Formats: sequence, structure tokens, C-alpha cells
Amino acid sequence: MLSKLYDHFLNRFWPLFWKYRHVWDKDWADSYASEESLNHPHRKLILEAVRQFEPFEIFLEYGCGPGANLALLADKYPKSTFIGVDISRVALGKAIKKANIFYFEVTNVPGFNCDIALTDACMIYARQGEEIASVIKRHSKAFIGCEWHDEKGTFGHGRHWVHNYRKLFPGCELRKLTWNDWQDDGWSTYGHIITWKK
Repeated sequence: MLSKLYDHFLNRFWPLFWKYRHVWDKDWADSYASEESLNHPHRKLILEAVRQFEPFEIFLEYGCGPGANLALLADKYPKSTFIGVDISRVALGKAIKKANIFYFEVTNVPGFNCDIALTDACMIYARQGEEIASVIKRHSKAFIGCEWHDEKGTFGHGRHWVHNYRKLFPGCELRKLTWNDWQDDGWSTYGHIITWKK
């Protein structure tokens, strides 16, 4: 009973947390678009993963925040179109602008397919990994994730969710993150770059 209540609370809490985080943490969106954030070591791993799927036309990031990943990719691939989707209107209002990046709030996302879908520390807030993976597989030719993986399957670890990406994206490749990639106990234990192609 308590575990179901915990799941129910977290499933409703996390979207509200990100949507209204600016109320108590006014600078969070700015910090996610800062030079320090743009230069975080894991972003290089995402850029390396994207190379596997060249060439591509449409790239979509779920939970893009103010667009750090998209800004780096838009410079590298000026002929591609980048779409960022996020729940936070504040983060999108502070998003890094480039001619080939388009941002949408979750409630206003037009229906379309993409060549590559990315989640970067997004699915660690979602208990329903299978539902999200199903949508990604239906609308994307490829997936890149920087998320928490464990072979045991879905379970909570602290405030985050760990999923078995081999089950969510059969045939995917996994690269384990190290302490140098992300200096955090959770990330160095469970963090992986996941790549999958349809």
C-alpha cells in the first residue's frame, strides 16, 4: 500500500516540481544554460552518440529545459532541425535561441515524427518507462538517452527511477558513465548513454 502511494505521489509530484520550480529556485533555468552546464562532460558523450546516426533531418529532445544540448547540436548540424519539448514555460522562455531550434511546451506539441529522440536526465523522473519508450519507438527512428540503467528493471533509487533499457529498447547499446563523466554517486553507479536504432 505504501509503495503504491509513493508511486502515485511521485508520478504527480515530478511534473509539478519541474513546471513550478522557478517559484522557489528562481535561477535554475539560467544555471541549466550556463557555460558550466554547456561544458558538462556528459554532453560530449551525447554529441558522440549523435554521430552514429548521421545524417538526420529532425532531432527532438524531450525535457530539453533551456536547450543546452540542442544549442550545441544546432551549431554542429546547421542544416538539421532541432525541436525541444519541456513542461516548464520558464525554462522555455530562457531557452538558447538558434535559427534551427524550435521550442514547444508539452501541451502544445504538434504531431510529427523525428529521426532521433533524446532524453537527458528526463526518464529518471518517470516511473512509466514503458509508456515513454513506446511513444519514442513509435515516433522516432533512433533514440539516445543519458539515463539510469540497471538490469534488474524499474525501481526507485532516492528521488529517481532506474529502468532496464535493454527491455525498453531491445537491441540498444549501453555505455556506462564513469565518475569523470558525471561526478555524482547515482550517476556513476547507474548512469549510461543508451543508443537504439529502429
